Amino acid sequence: MELLPKLSQNLLEILDDDEYYDITIEVGNDPYVKVFRAHMVILNYRSSYLRRILSTNKKKNDETLVNIKLTNILPEIFQIILRYIYGGRLSLEECDTSDIIKILMAASELSLQELIPRLQSFLINNKARWMEQNFSLIYQTSFENDSFLELQKFCTELMSKEPEKIFDSPDFTSITEKTLISIIQNANLQMNEVQIWEHVLKWGIAQNPGLSSDPSCYLNDDFVTLKNTLEKCIPFIKFIRFTSKEFLNKVHPYKLVMPEKLYENLIKWFLNNDYNPSNKLEPQEIKEISCKMNSNDYNTNSNLELQIVKEISHEIINDYNSSNKLESQIIIDSKIITIQHVKLISKWIDKLEIKGEMKNFYEFKLIFRGSRDGFTPKKFHEICDNQSRTVAIIKVKDSNEILGGYNPIKWKDSNEIFYNPIKWESDFGYGSTDDSFIFSFMNKNINEHVISRVKENEYAINNWSHYGPSFGRGDLTIYGGVEDGCNFYDNSNNYCSKRSYERNIRETESPFHVEEYEVFQIGMKI
Repeated sequence: MELLPKLSQNLLEILDDDEYYDITIEVGNDPYVKVFRAHMVILNYRSSYLRRILSTNKKKNDETLVNIKLTNILPEIFQIILRYIYGGRLSLEECDTSDIIKILMAASELSLQELIPRLQSFLINNKARWMEQNFSLIYQTSFENDSFLELQKFCTELMSKEPEKIFDSPDFTSITEKTLISIIQNANLQMNEVQIWEHVLKWGIAQNPGLSSDPSCYLNDDFVTLKNTLEKCIPFIKFIRFTSKEFLNKVHPYKLVMPEKLYENLIKWFLNNDYNPSNKLEPQEIKEISCKMNSNDYNTNSNLELQIVKEISHEIINDYNSSNKLESQIIIDSKIITIQHVKLISKWIDKLEIKGEMKNFYEFKLIFRGSRDGFTPKKFHEICDNQSRTVAIIKVKDSNEILGGYNPIKWKDSNEIFYNPIKWESDFGYGSTDDSFIFSFMNKNINEHVISRVKENEYAINNWSHYGPSFGRGDLTIYGGVEDGCNFYDNSNNYCSKRSYERNIRETESPFHVEEYEVFQIGMKI
């Protein structure tokens, strides 16, 4: 005779009866708290966890009801669990998968041991696709509880055999750093190392919403941010499995993200080993070499000096650049402009059309930064005088405006010109050139720009001692003031007014404050 269904039904009726209960259970946290009525005798024998709690909450002689609190469980989840405790029934087909995960966690907390393996089996057999798409949640849940061994096995096998399902899942970028490291350090991971690196970059960029996926748009601070984010992940990438071309295309653009010693060792590895990824290297050998490259222990067997390595690297880069992809190798140390700006300014220096291919591979070497070296005219002339082929970049305070100018000749101090007739170069401290230009950008988008070339060449460069990097007879004037201690940062008498150049680079001639400015010396990249 099958009487269990009837018994189950009767027990559920007892749960729903308001007359004979002897315990109340407060479930949840404010403001989402619900009070359930139950019977101690049933709870005592169905849950060892509740038995322990009830043993410290004995019913008093004055017939006062026992009350316990469960703050770690949601009321709607506990209601499902409570009906299972009474009736032994649990219908999962109508539950959302996320609720089944919560039921599993509640069952573990309440020590309902017989329920835990059944819930795991149901999830694996019926909700595998959902768990793949929500891997971060499943991984974190399973490895936080030693009881969820089946889910742990599911995650481990998925990481090894089908990692693309994890990397392509909608919640991939939300996984924790610890989870990501556990994935990429898996020795059985069946995925190309370059793809792993690309996914690690994707994750790192996603942790910093302001970062672009295009490193050519990065300021120096952007590289620092990404470097800090990926600091613990990079040592687990086996870069020596890359081909030389993959290293150049996928790693070199992120050179500033890489630890300096590791990058140097990798350059030696690719240039000083007749290396081909098809060569037979045992996994343990790869692991050992990769670990050494992240420390100071790696020592190439070659007698090549670093300068020779650089020369070989230059030859490789030149060969690669036969396809005119010079711009992929530009790195700029700037708080104001990006590589995209550098590429466009380089074309202007060579007097190329915007859509034209880069003619020369210029290096922008930072020689002056206001926030580092000072905002006074004196400091500018101390460092920049006698420096030729320079680009000045000015960030306008409280604005998206970026102003700048290219000076192909040497900066001079007008005091030196006035008082040393031998060095007199032009009327009233101006430098003469046909090749200078000034420009402006409205923001990081290089499409919103103005370029203005010199038309009065005798007034191209303004060398007045009280000025910073200035051009023309007011076309771009960075004025520090005549008194000691005056500076561009506090002075609002900086302005742009069309006189010696083709057009005004600002929409207004109103004065402005300088937030930051930088001066770069331009040279051919070698």
